Formats: sequence, C-alpha cells, structure tokens
Amino acid sequence: MEYQYSNLLHPSQYETEGLCDGLPVRKHVAEDLEEIGTYSAQEDWKNLVAPLTNYKGGLSHQHSFMAVSLPECLPDRFEIVSYANEFAFLHDDVTDISNQQEADIENDDVLDAFREGARNGEIDAQKSGKRQMQAKILRTMISIDRPRALTAMRAWAMFVEQGAGRQHHHRFQTLDEYLPYRSRDVGHLFWHALATFGCAITIPEEEMSICAELVLPAVIAASLTNDLFSYEKEYEAAQTAKLPGVVNALWVLMNEHNISLEAAKIKCQTRIKDEVSKYTRILRDTMARDDLSSDLKRYVELMQYSVSGNVVWSLQCPRYHKDMQYNERQILREKHGVAKYPTTYQLDSQKKRTMNSVSSGADKQTSNASKKVRTEAHSDLLDEGIGQSISPIDPADSLHEIRREEGSWDALNLARGTALPALGEELVLEPYRYVSSLPSKGVRDMLIDGINLWLGVSPKTSSIIRSVIKMIHNSSIMLDDLQDGSKLRRGSPSAHVVFGEAQTINSATFQYVQAIAELRKLPNPLCLEIFIDEMRSLFVGQGMIIRSPKGPTKADVKQYTAQKGFCEDLDEGKFSLPLIHALAHTNRGLQLRGLLRQRRRKGHCTVEQKHLILTQMREAGSLEYVLHMLQALETELDCEVGRLERVFGQVNHEIRLMLTLLKVRLGDGVGSRKGA
Repeated sequence: MEYQYSNLLHPSQYETEGLCDGLPVRKHVAEDLEEIGTYSAQEDWKNLVAPLTNYKGGLSHQHSFMAVSLPECLPDRFEIVSYANEFAFLHDDVTDISNQQEADIENDDVLDAFREGARNGEIDAQKSGKRQMQAKILRTMISIDRPRALTAMRAWAMFVEQGAGRQHHHRFQTLDEYLPYRSRDVGHLFWHALATFGCAITIPEEEMSICAELVLPAVIAASLTNDLFSYEKEYEAAQTAKLPGVVNALWVLMNEHNISLEAAKIKCQTRIKDEVSKYTRILRDTMARDDLSSDLKRYVELMQYSVSGNVVWSLQCPRYHKDMQYNERQILREKHGVAKYPTTYQLDSQKKRTMNSVSSGADKQTSNASKKVRTEAHSDLLDEGIGQSISPIDPADSLHEIRREEGSWDALNLARGTALPALGEELVLEPYRYVSSLPSKGVRDMLIDGINLWLGVSPKTSSIIRSVIKMIHNSSIMLDDLQDGSKLRRGSPSAHVVFGEAQTINSATFQYVQAIAELRKLPNPLCLEIFIDEMRSLFVGQGMIIRSPKGPTKADVKQYTAQKGFCEDLDEGKFSLPLIHALAHTNRGLQLRGLLRQRRRKGHCTVEQKHLILTQMREAGSLEYVLHMLQALETELDCEVGRLERVFGQVNHEIRLMLTLLKVRLGDGVGSRKGA
C-alpha cells in the first residue's frame, strides 16, 4: 500500500507496553487539522448543547487519537472526521453518567437524526443542539463525497441503535458474552464509517461479511484496549450516576473470575496481545490473496494503525490520565478558540470547502454573541482552506491562511491610498508555537518557582519573567537546530524541517522583539539592560560554537559548558565538550580530525567510526574530564544553594529536588543522570 498522508514513527517516539507488538505506528502529516476539528466540535457543543466542565476528548499533547489511529485519512476530510469523532466522545460522556431511561432518550434523539440523514440526505437541525451538530457533519460530508457520507450515516444509525451504551445497564456474566456487544459499541460500526469515508474506501456489499470476519481480532483488540485504559474514568462515571456496576471488560473479568482489578488488567492485556497476534496473521494472509477487492484489502491493512494508534494514544492521553496535560498550543486554542489560533496547513485542493457555511441551522438557536464566536471560529479557519503541509510551508502561500482582521487586500483600494489592513502575527508565530508545544522536562519552570520561593515577587512579575525565559529558550533552540543541521528536537521534527529555514529564522528572531516588549512591562528599567547584556553573551558564545571547525583550543574547553549526548552530537556534527577536550589532548589529532571530515562529507558517522572516536575520547581522558567537571559544578551549586538558604533563612526544597534530578553518578567510567 502506498502511504501519502502519514509518516512512520520510530519506536523511540511512542510507548505501547508490548500490547501491539508487530504493528507499526504512523502519524498524519496534517495532524493540526484534528485539533481544529476537535475544538470546533467542543465550541459548538458548548454553544448549542451544554457547558463543558473538565472535559477531555481525543487530543493529546504528543499523539492525538485521530492522527495515529487514522493516519491515511484524506486531508480534506480529516477535519470533519475529527469533528465527528469528538461529537461521539461528547455524546458518550453524556450517556456514561445517565440512567438507562435518560441514556435511551439521548440515543433515540441521535438515532432519529442519523436515520433522517441516511434517508433524506439532510437533517432537520431545529429540534436540538445535537441535531444541529449532526446536520453540520452530514452536510459537510455530503459536500465532499455524497455516496460515502450517506453510507456513513447508515452505519452510525446502526451503531446508535445496537451499541452506544444501549446495554450499559446490563450485567454481563462472562467476557465471551460481553465482547460481541463491546465490539459493536466501539468497533465495526462507528469506526467503520469514519475509516471508509475518511480514506475514501468502498467495500462491496458482498464482501461486508468477510470484512467483519477479517477485522474482528483487530476490533476486539481495540475494544479491550479502550476498556483497559478507560476503566477508572468509567468507574467514576458509574459512581456519579449511582449505577451498580461498570460496563467494562475489567469489571466483567473481576466478577467472572473473582479476581482483583490488577489481575483483571493482566488478563485483559494477555487477551489483547492474543488478538493482535491473530490479526497480524490475518493481515499477512489477506495481503497475499487475489480474490478480494483492493478496497477491502486496503481497509484490513489500515486497521493495523487503528489498533496500534489506539494503544499509543491511550497510554498518554488526558482523557484517561488526569496527570497528563495538553501542550501549549492546545491550551491556547481551548481557552481562546480556533479563530485566534488557526492552523497554517494548506490543502492542495483549489476548491476550499467550509464546515460553517453549510450549517446555517446552527446559527439560529444561539445568541448574537455566540453566533459571532462560532462564525469566526469556523468560517475564518475552514473557508481559508485549512489542510495538510507535507513539505515546508511556503510563506507566500501561507499568507492566504491568515485571518483578515480589518479591510481586504483589494488592489483598487490600495491604489487609491486606502490605509493598509492590519497584519496578523499567526504566520510568524507558528514555528515558535510548534516548538513550544513539544514535550519539555520543565527544568526552567522548576528553577523559577524555586527562586521565587526566596524572592516572593508578584504573580504578574513572575509570569512575565517566565514568559521571557521561555521565549529566549525556544527561539535559541530553533536557531541552534538550524545551525547544527539537527533534524529532530525532543523526538519530533525540528522547526526548520517543518516550516523551512527562512520562516524559522524569522519566527525565532521575532521572539526577541516580543521578549523586549514583555520586559518593558516590568517596573525596574535595569531588567532591560541585564537582558541586553545577556543576549550579547548568548550570541557571542553561539558564534564561537558554530565557527569553522578547524579544531578548538584548550581555552574553548573552559568556555563551552553545554552538556549534550555525545553519540547524537557526533551524527549532527556538534562539538560537544568531550569532543572538544579530546581534540585538545589526544595524541592522534590527525586521525580524529579525519573522522570528523568524513562525517561532514557523508552527513553521519558509522557505528565503527563512533566506536573509534569514543576510544580516542577515553584514551585522552575526555569522558572522565567531563564527569569531574560536572561533579565539581554539582559541588559548587550545592554550596551556592546552601549559602542562599542561609541568606534567606529558608531551605529551598524545590531547587534541592531539581539538583537531585540532575546529579550524575559513576557508571562504567562515565557519568549518567539519575533516573535515566
């Protein structure tokens, strides 16, 4: 199968806990469209249905549900499919905390709307807020692909009729009794509609039964994965609704075998692995068959990513893990809306479809203020052609994605001397926001909080300082990755790989302007002078690092204090501290420089070359030197923290904890960070 819209993830970029061994993981290139569709659904729900409190849906800080579960969805369908999936999450949360009668009423309303859509090709949106959202889904899907949209409506109607919590109050006695219901509830009805529409697949009617048979192990694996990770959430919902039990495989297993929750989880995990093993064999055999349609074989193949993606998402999503947080961009979109923080992805399609323009019914039931919010949230984003970006974004093309805040780019008005329209900052901020959204260890925030324990500055001042430090740090790593030629940052593509070099440089340097603007808000004018002095040192030091690598002097060793992993740095061509020391102290300098020249020519070091360089580092005592330097710095830091604790008269546990986490210890002759 040809993959057009996704990238294969390296196993180091995700965790599966062995639940889907043998299945690869792919991620959609236009993953940002999932966020737009998801937050649009949440905004519509709040405006049309009910308020949302502590709601967590399909998004995650690193791998959101649709991006890894449906990675080959056509980009022009990805946003509406994500909207529909979020609608299902929202509806599911309502039925989870309802009694049987209330749940049936909710389901019947949704069922009638889907049946109406499948029958008439439209839904009367005036009866309820949910119907308005369903009408938006149907009309948008029909504008893209009418036949598959109607097929999806029929599948969804069957899903709501047979699954969707219809038996959430039934007491299942065994797992074998429970699984057929659970599979209908989560698998081969709702997901089938999303996948076939999203990936433009049409399975012939005569192959539907064999399709269900071929993907059944995958559906069971996905169902049990959902139960394994959603149990705590569903148990709380059952307690809220005062229900006698939980419709979940773990609950069934505990009662069937009279075992603990942990034992039930182990049994569930074992069954998931067994079903995945069955599915991998079926997948291999199916791909070798010549008596099946190409669309059926494609559907069976794509199901592997639904299984693996579900596992990856479930292990790190806020929906199932209360300690998990969204990334900064998601938090901003959740707080301020997608109109203020739109996507910069651009669809290839010349005809730009909208979700908002076909949902006029949704505009009639809310206040003028709500209508204004929804109009901005949908028309500005969707009418502007949100879509994928497989290659770095062309700044000229991306100008079309920016919301026009006032006026328009009308040539006649410009010629007449009309005032120029205001320029938005979305384009220049997007690379910076991308880097800010990547996972971080939070050391800087921990340090700021620790220092503030002593200083006790106001929350407003602390927030400005935190913001400025974040701006400078993230902008510096954007430039550093570009200068080093680093393609990865925190396990994800570097900013210049995604947005191109020019746009990344522009975005990074723009942050220095933003930082100065923030610093001007502080009451002490000396803050700006200190900032300028430190920025001068930052750029001078960076210039020394990136200068032509003819071989650093011993003086460079004292000036270079950055600590980086040397194996990665060898591939990236960075002069890390161990390498600088080795070049200054080795007796085989010509050989070492020759290896580095080979790296520059080929773009990487072979394993054998790395071993040889490491041997020379050890012979020169470079690793021991770095270890002793780190230990000396540790001692110095401990002494300084102790001195400050005496000055302020308060032990600083926050900073002490940070230093403990950063300590190094002896291990096979080299230092390693605790907890690594």
